[in-house]
Amino acid sequence: GGMLFLDIGGNMLDRAYFPGGLRVAVNGEDRAVYIGTLRYHRDEFWKITRVVIVDDYAAASAEFSARFGAQQVLHKSLMQAQKRPYVARATASGGRPVQVAPARPAEDIAVLAD
Repeated sequence: GGMLFLDIGGNMLDRAYFPGGLRVAVNGEDRAVYIGTLRYHRDEFWKITRVVIVDDYAAASAEFSARFGAQQVLHKSLMQAQKRPYVARATASGGRPVQVAPARPAEDIAVLAD
């Protein structure tokens, strides 16, 4: 997940929180991995309303082959929701704890195929 400061309305305390809780399974021998495109949908108050993983592997693989040659392989390993997302302990620059937005449950993440 992550957080973005918004400069909307002149209030520097406005923030947008992006949920995390995703993982990618990568093989140690893979030299290039396609993980999909993560697309967040939001409402007018910057609340995330939907999370979608877009699978456009066919187009990405064709572009990869054109750029790096057919002998290079682009392996596909889409992002997946973790059942128990890892949450790091975040601290500000004085050691103060920082509130971390909870990750979204796995059933809230949709996958769109190409």
